[in-house]
Amino acid sequence: MSKIMSQLAVSENIFVHRHETHVQIGRVRIFGYTVEEIVDPETMISLDQLNIESDADEGFVDITAEIFGSLDHITDNKVVSSHLFQLLEGTRAVEVLNKQLDTGLITLSEKELQFNTADPQSVQSVISIQNRLLRLLPSWLNNSSLPVTVLSCRYVQTILENFAYYQDGSLSQRCSLVDRRLALDDRKQPIEDSVEYQLVHKVLKAFIIGLCKFIRFSLNVATTVLYEEEDVTTRTMSLDFLTEVPSMAAIDEINHTIEWILASNIEEGADVLIAQLKLIQSLNHLEVVVHMEVPLFHDSQGSTYKKRPAFLNFLVDGLGQIEKLSALSYTYPTPEGAFSKFIQLDRENKTIPYEIYEIDQKDAWASLHNLFESVDKFTTQAHNVVNFNQLSNFLKFDIGQSMSGSNVIARGIFQLYLIRDDRRILGAQTVSLGDFCIESIENISGANTNILSFDDLQLSNVKPEIRDALKGKFQNLMMDLESCLFHNLTIYGSNPCRQQQLISKNLLLWDTLQAAWESFEVECFQLCNIGDEMPSGDLSMSVSSYIYFSKLSQMLEYALTGISLDIYKDYELYMIYWYSSYIIQMICEHAAGRMAEVINGKINYIEKSHPKKIKKVKAGPKKEQLKQLQQYYQSDVLPQLIQTKNYNQLYRVNSLVAMSGFLDAVGVYLVMLSSFGIMDFRKGPSNSLTTMENIYKVRMKPFSSIGVPSVPTYEQYEASFGHLGLDTSPSKYLQTKGLIGIVQERLQASKTQFKQLINDIKENENINSQFILNEHATIIKWYDDIVKSLISYSLEFANLSKILEEHKDDLSQINTQHYKVKITKGYHKYFPRISIEKLST
Repeated sequence: MSKIMSQLAVSENIFVHRHETHVQIGRVRIFGYTVEEIVDPETMISLDQLNIESDADEGFVDITAEIFGSLDHITDNKVVSSHLFQLLEGTRAVEVLNKQLDTGLITLSEKELQFNTADPQSVQSVISIQNRLLRLLPSWLNNSSLPVTVLSCRYVQTILENFAYYQDGSLSQRCSLVDRRLALDDRKQPIEDSVEYQLVHKVLKAFIIGLCKFIRFSLNVATTVLYEEEDVTTRTMSLDFLTEVPSMAAIDEINHTIEWILASNIEEGADVLIAQLKLIQSLNHLEVVVHMEVPLFHDSQGSTYKKRPAFLNFLVDGLGQIEKLSALSYTYPTPEGAFSKFIQLDRENKTIPYEIYEIDQKDAWASLHNLFESVDKFTTQAHNVVNFNQLSNFLKFDIGQSMSGSNVIARGIFQLYLIRDDRRILGAQTVSLGDFCIESIENISGANTNILSFDDLQLSNVKPEIRDALKGKFQNLMMDLESCLFHNLTIYGSNPCRQQQLISKNLLLWDTLQAAWESFEVECFQLCNIGDEMPSGDLSMSVSSYIYFSKLSQMLEYALTGISLDIYKDYELYMIYWYSSYIIQMICEHAAGRMAEVINGKINYIEKSHPKKIKKVKAGPKKEQLKQLQQYYQSDVLPQLIQTKNYNQLYRVNSLVAMSGFLDAVGVYLVMLSSFGIMDFRKGPSNSLTTMENIYKVRMKPFSSIGVPSVPTYEQYEASFGHLGLDTSPSKYLQTKGLIGIVQERLQASKTQFKQLINDIKENENINSQFILNEHATIIKWYDDIVKSLISYSLEFANLSKILEEHKDDLSQINTQHYKVKITKGYHKYFPRISIEKLST
């Protein structure tokens, strides 16, 4: 059979492949297989001449005898082959003759096959075509692919194919809308100076050139920082989306077209055409964002917004065009055949057939609006960053918590905007990754970290071999620390699930780094007395303290973010809240203890130790140098240390303590549900194929490889259910009621702390200067949502108390036969609403 099918390749008129010339296509059946009859118009032999009877039942004709007859023309018993024709490979079919899997079975109407992209069109037709393309663009970015969205447009396909075919000439000449594959008889000779002709060959062409250039930019973003086929599907059907064309060339083409429209006599629709072209022009301007330089840490008054850079005005213009176009109704249909599955059949296609995918018009405008709005927001905010805390909080809240809902290209643009090829942050000439690394450490551990100024002066009394070894270790450790921070900075463009995966990998890097830095800091202190001291005189280990704090913070974020991603089953929620409570207690102790002592030690050195050192030195140049250094410490370093100390205490520690109280309260609530058997956190589901201990180990696996802190054992997890004494209390009713009262007070205390935190962010100069604030500040919404969640859980405790009152004489009535737990979305991503509902009888 395979030999016979191979011999079909040499038949004059019957092939199964996508031919480069435009042909007429029919279908015939050979030995039960459907093949396409490709007939060259010049040598066309009609089926009537073949004298073959039709199979009326199946709609096919039997040409088996003619096929064998054609084999008589083969000489020397050889089969002629061509790279243009590979039978089964050419179909790219997963399963031949399966309509759902074989692209060769796509059926097209005569108008779809013969659609002529060179034909003149009316103003309404061009507006409709361009509007549909603006709808298909966000459809592509909504988990779809180019062949079933933008490339389903014959105009786009024709332009890109001609661009690849014609290697010489201007951009306009290479991007012709004349389909060179159409037979000459099918190429109608239009009146080239007519408005309808120019609307296609000037307006629509310029629009598509700009659209394709933006798609090329989006593909570059996708392949550089996003995840192909996960964030953006990059299948291009082997077409080049104007790679070698500069964006400005496409923008200039649109400008010339707008000038032509203004000078033409188009009476109706000219303003819509111009708005569509300007929107495409604004999309192409987005490329400048990834190259702009942000003046980080410039002088300014706190969080006051500065005037927008003039070159970002295109973002406002783009939003204006979207608002204008979205207010219009588009009732005029697109020309029949302008959009179809033609490209899936016509070009080399490695995937199965798909219908054209279009999102709702309203959703399409919302997606484009989101793109411009997101870029506008983060560029404006970044331009107003005046200190490192603002940058850090901008990344954590304004980007980390809100960017996940942004347009996928906006996420990618931000990633390229944040980290440049030379590893500079936001393109700032004065902030390299190394600068960012030092700022990150001293932002938490305080300024003037001794070990970070590792130089020959500090090592002057050390043996050369020891000095060289220490300097080598220091350089390697700094490179490792920069790599960890670089890894942290590369997660913002990723989707939420991928971010979770990247954080998990990064935890091990931070743990390894902590052990290495602890060893190095101890070694430096013992060998050459290099390192910061606490007021007690002990080594404070500034860098290791920062690394430990960063690691713990990421562990907490990793655990709690999994809740919003629906990673955990309902019966695993207590486990996660219990472990998160354990981690946040560690962070609180470290922040209020070791970290505070690190800064106190630095302050103590400036106020006491260094002045004593000056007094011991005899008068002379060295004493004068020390006095100048002391003056620098007093005027520059000490205010920074006090600022960091206040910020750590008033914001970092207070927010951690408030969150710790909330987590504890949620944990108690879940233990109560477990004690009444309404929700089981000890055995898991009844149909589970494994034990709860194994489930616990799986959930703790991302943390089990971390040395410090160690993961609590499963026995400790089990024992946590008995700490409240609900299972063994002689009066469960009184015990539970008393606990509810205590927890309600704890919730109220946390609520008060969070409200004070919000007030400090708004009013306290020591705090609000560390955030980029406006009327829609993400940081305020973040804590407002937590307060709403606190109130929500307070109501759940009140509901539980009411249920206890109803059944105080027989608590056994509080069971799964009468009550169920319902988990729904809450006000904050970390805290879904877990409520008790009474079952209907």
